[in-house]
Amino acid sequence: MLRKIFIGTMLLAAMTVGVTHAQTNTASANISAELSLPIAIYSGFADLHFGGFMPGATEGTVTVPANPNSSRTATGGVVLVSNYYGFAGRVFVEGDPLATYQLTFPVDPITLTATNSSATMTLTDITTYTESGLFKLDAVGYQDVYIGAKISVGVNQPQGGYLGTIPITANYL
Repeated sequence: MLRKIFIGTMLLAAMTVGVTHAQTNTASANISAELSLPIAIYSGFADLHFGGFMPGATEGTVTVPANPNSSRTATGGVVLVSNYYGFAGRVFVEGDPLATYQLTFPVDPITLTATNSSATMTLTDITTYTESGLFKLDAVGYQDVYIGAKISVGVNQPQGGYLGTIPITANYL
């Protein structure tokens, strides 16, 4: 009798055990990536130029505003030479259309060195100007940016040309 119960239990167990198949399901996910154009700055369209001036018996400054429609000014003993104009520098920024960006400049001052001696002048107060008032590339991905600044002219500053560079960095916002 015990044997019949055992066999009956085994048969019952065999009937209740079902075969299960491993369930698999697949799905897919969409992936997208957008590679931005690197932002670039091109110089050489118009260098920042302070024009002709004469130092005086007192120190002073020459300021060229970034707005190309404005005129340069002088302070202190500096006298501007009227037929030797100064003008804002101009750089060209290129990148993703309609992107906003920022420009960064080195901390003042920047040294300008005479081309014919070791005399120097300092450049400070770098300013910028864009037609739109914003650092935003147009629908094609371009923008002109004008650069202005101020130089300090010493008492009896030595005559000659003075050169220097303004490093500019552009980054997308």
